[in-house]
Amino acid sequence: MGTKLFIFTAVAAVVLSACGGDAEPELTARCGRVELPVSGRPILPDRPLTPEAREAMASINDVAEGEAAFFGEYRWTVAEQTDDAVVVFGESLVAPPPGAPRYADAAFSRLDGEWRPEGWGQCRVEVGAEGYGNAHWIFDRHIAPDPESNALEIEIMEQACANGKAPFDREIVPVIIESDDAVSITVLVESIGGDVTCPSNPWHSVVVSLGAALGDRSVFDGASIPPTERTWPPSSESIDSGGRED
Repeated sequence: MGTKLFIFTAVAAVVLSACGGDAEPELTARCGRVELPVSGRPILPDRPLTPEAREAMASINDVAEGEAAFFGEYRWTVAEQTDDAVVVFGESLVAPPPGAPRYADAAFSRLDGEWRPEGWGQCRVEVGAEGYGNAHWIFDRHIAPDPESNALEIEIMEQACANGKAPFDREIVPVIIESDDAVSITVLVESIGGDVTCPSNPWHSVVVSLGAALGDRSVFDGASIPPTERTWPPSSESIDSGGRED
């Protein structure tokens, strides 16, 4: 059996419909420890830091004083907060170098009245769905996009561990957002159950169908936030990075 390709198209908003009786996947997004709601695209946290969150973040000086500079590089908001736990989300104050993560997250817990860090670091906002991981993609290296066609030849690289094999016999779901001047394509790949190994995954060719001819619209890989604009021919950086860079 070959690759099973399901096409879901939306205009200005993501609409996922069941196809052939299969349950529709509900988009999710995550950046490190932070789960993000999705409404067309991931919604980033915007709750200002609370006094408790500021107190929790100050505890970093008690265990890793040198990391205070790291926290100063981001604008922080509250992602989650309870009486004894805080998760914060950070957005870089300056544009990061090409390919570097734009965001960060940190988690803190309170024990016996004292806050302590549980972990922190940079993260990328990655879009997926229950039972699916995402795949970054590039335009097919050998076939230029045709502005008069609604079919796009692309190559995808699954990001999750997959035993180093292409996703034959697994569902591939392109989620397409179209407007008059841009197209965003987020490719979801059905996950492998059980134990898997993590050698590098291969590129895998698929065809996605737009709701209208491509025309002169810009095209973006929506698997991460911010989305990555795709051009043809693909750059060596986009190929060597498995689609994480343009």
